Amino acid sequence: AKKLAPKTPSVLDTLGWAYYKRGDIDRALENILQAVKLGTNEADVYYHLGLVYMKKGMRGKAREAFRKALELNPKFDKADEIRRLLGGG
Repeated sequence: AKKLAPKTPSVLDTLGWAYYKRGDIDRALENILQAVKLGTNEADVYYHLGLVYMKKGMRGKAREAFRKALELNPKFDKADEIRRLLGGG
């Protein structure tokens, strides 16, 4: 998929999320960060980035990513979960 659409944020995010689910956190971070650098406005990408950062123990960066997800879409389907992870906001 990455070879067919290497510059597509949604493809990079999906690939990164698949790596996350498999436990390959470094590859997950690499792909999701590429999606962010390409200029995505999708809250899900920042939600995924936050979870990857949490898994790596990078809580400050995770909070930044979660806040960006809420900024982009305060009502997306993971917003309540993010608010819990942030400790209420």
